[in-house]
Amino acid sequence: MAAYITAKTWQIMKGELLSQVPTLLVSASARIHRSRYEKDSLAVLTVGAKKEIAYFRKFGRDLQPFQRLRREIYNYQPQSYLEHISSLEKFIKIAPHLLPDSDFALNRPTIRHPDLQPNNIFISDDFGIEGIIDWQHATVLPLFLQCGIPENLRNYGDKISESLQLPTLPDDFAALSEIQRLQQTELLRKRQLHYFYVKKTETMNPDHYHALTHDFSALRRRLFQHTSDPWEGGNVTLKADLVALSRTWNKIYPGTKKHAQFLSKAKSRPNIYRWNMLKWKRMSSFKNARRQ
Repeated sequence: MAAYITAKTWQIMKGELLSQVPTLLVSASARIHRSRYEKDSLAVLTVGAKKEIAYFRKFGRDLQPFQRLRREIYNYQPQSYLEHISSLEKFIKIAPHLLPDSDFALNRPTIRHPDLQPNNIFISDDFGIEGIIDWQHATVLPLFLQCGIPENLRNYGDKISESLQLPTLPDDFAALSEIQRLQQTELLRKRQLHYFYVKKTETMNPDHYHALTHDFSALRRRLFQHTSDPWEGGNVTLKADLVALSRTWNKIYPGTKKHAQFLSKAKSRPNIYRWNMLKWKRMSSFKNARRQ
């Protein structure tokens, strides 16, 4: 059964919870040493990878990709779980350097609805929010891992959206064919949803906006997800994330050589990132064809 909390009930609960929170926690930013939260954030960031490694050490075996569409990419050969362990261990070594440890707000424990969409929001006749359902998979994580754009609003993978440029139709829109105009109109709609969500977040929820736009925020969250999720027989996705991280390393530690060993190993497979993008494009095309 879906969890349901009305707006009124939440206000009452919030008041009761706050009344029970010790003064020490209410004034945490002033009274608690921030290293405590930084250490907790590192534990959260790496716990999924450590869990997976512990499981593989005892029960690991090579697997075909769980999703049949992906098996062709691997020539229908079982993939080595030891190779996945190697990627997880690389992530754990690099994880301490991925923390926004100079910013207490980004390390703050935060609860966020896991599937915020119109179907899960109850509104009144005058468009007031009456309640939100489907909280059963909600988690408490540091803000830098919780931030994100709801799935039905985001348009990741598009350069215009990710650079937060004001979306517009192309200059030659009138000269396009009818099908091309429909495609560009739909693309504009997706870009507008992404753009205006982020811009509204900037004014209405500055902490969330700061987390969204912090250095390599989306890549950090992808790494957390791909190291925490149960392995499904594919070794490309996580490797692609590590390669992407190596390419942005100078933004983390400008002018340093701390990444030399990591980079040398990542560059040994230079086509991994391109291969992964091609894989997702093929899968997206297949899904779109099925919908039509």
